[in-house]
Formats: sequence, C-alpha cells, structure tokens
Amino acid sequence: MTARVTGTMNQPMDQFAELIERISSLCARVCRGEAGVGLAREIEDLLCDGYAVALQMDSGARRLERRRRELAARAETDLQAETELSDVQREQASMVRRASETRERLSGLRERFVSLGGAEATRR
Repeated sequence: MTARVTGTMNQPMDQFAELIERISSLCARVCRGEAGVGLAREIEDLLCDGYAVALQMDSGARRLERRRRELAARAETDLQAETELSDVQREQASMVRRASETRERLSGLRERFVSLGGAEATRR
C-alpha cells in the first residue's frame, strides 16, 4: 500500500479506516500466536506505510491551520469565510485526532513487531 492523504475529503478517512483495520488485524494475528518471517515483514511494511500516513496527516493539519488563520482574519466581515472557517476547524481537529490515533496504534504494533524479533525476524 502506498499511502497518500490527498484527494477528496472522504479519501483520507477511508484510508485511515483501512489502516486502522490492517493494524488491528495484524495485532490480532500476533496475539493468536502467529509468527514467522511473513508476518514480521507484513508488520514492518505496515509500520512504514502507517508512519507515512501519519506524517501526511500532520502536513495536512498544518495546511489546514494556515487556512484557518487566513479565514479567521476575514471571518468578522466575510460570512463565507466564517462558514468555511467552521468546516476547516472541524477537519483540522479530525485530522489531528486521526494522526494521534494512528501513531498510538502503530506504537502497539511496533511493540508486537519487537516481540517477534523486530527487523532481525525479517532477515531469516
């Protein structure tokens, strides 16, 4: 999976939901006692993809913050800016929450990866 947080408003949310599902699935497999090079490689790949998505969400949140500031400066005199400001604030808060949740879940997955032997497990 090549991670991108661009496009329609639903694409990042869909991608986030897919990422969380993949993390949950791999964590469940480790908890069931599955192991091996294949699983370790899947986890390693997902960690890379997941952290890339989190960084893209951070970047998106920063862009939204800049837009929020622009709109806030105009909101008192521009009704359209005031309306858009509310949307931008909601989207930014959502993106920050998703990035934080992604990192939190990736941290748990990373712990499971280490318990499998980490990068050494992928070289066997």
